[in-house]
Amino acid sequence: MLAPVEEYRGSLEQAFGTLDQENLLTPLWQKITALESNPGVAAEFRAALEKARQQPDPRSATENVIFSVLGQHEFSSPLTVIAKEGRRLAALTEVEVANSAQSEDSSEPGAKDIAAYMHGLTETINATFAAMRCAPGKYNFDPITIARCKMGELEVRLKKVVKIRCQAEKPRQQYLCQFDHRSQLVSFRTGQPVPWDESLSLQTYFPGGRLAGSSRARFVPNVLGSGWIGSRVGDQE
Repeated sequence: MLAPVEEYRGSLEQAFGTLDQENLLTPLWQKITALESNPGVAAEFRAALEKARQQPDPRSATENVIFSVLGQHEFSSPLTVIAKEGRRLAALTEVEVANSAQSEDSSEPGAKDIAAYMHGLTETINATFAAMRCAPGKYNFDPITIARCKMGELEVRLKKVVKIRCQAEKPRQQYLCQFDHRSQLVSFRTGQPVPWDESLSLQTYFPGGRLAGSSRARFVPNVLGSGWIGSRVGDQE
C-alpha cells in the first residue's frame, strides 16, 4: 500500500539528500495520514491479518502482510497499532489451549483467558530480550557484551496452556486459577528451538524459573474492556 512509496523516497534521500527542503510535501503526508486513519483501510488491513492467521504458519504469514503494508519502517501510528494486535493474535493462534477442570462457573476465567495472560508474560520477557539485541557480528568480544547479545537472540514462545481449576475469591469479581503451561525458547531470527544456557538464571526471565510446569494467577475483570486481567501469585499464598 504505502510502504513502497516510502521505501523509494528513503532510497532517493539517502543518495541525493533531502528532497523536500521547502517542506512542500507536508500536505501530501497529511493526506496520507488521513488515509491511514480511514476506517476502510483499517478494516482491509485487519481482514488481511485475519486471513493470514488461518495459514499453516500464522506468524510468517502475518509478518508478510505487515511488511507488504508498512515495509521495514512502521511509521504509521494507526496501522502500527493494528499490526501489533495482529502479531499478538497470530502468536495466540499457535498456542494449544485445553481445559481439564472438573467443573467451572460460566462467569470465571476460561482457558483462553489464562492463555492470553501467559502470552502477555512472554511478551514482557521478549521485550527484555529485544532490548539486548545486537546486529549479527557487530559487537565487541568482551564477556559482558557477548552474554548480552546472546540473550538478545532469544525469544520465548508460549506453546500450551491447560486450565486445571479456578476458585472464586469474590464471585464474578476475583478468581484464583491454577493451570499448567509450556513454553519454548527459540531464536527470534529463525524460530528454531534454542537450548537454554544453564549458566544463566531462568528465574530472572520467566515466572517460576521454568519454561513448563504448574502455576497460579489471580484474575479480575478488565474494566477497560472484555476479558480478564491476571497477576502473579506468590508461593506463600
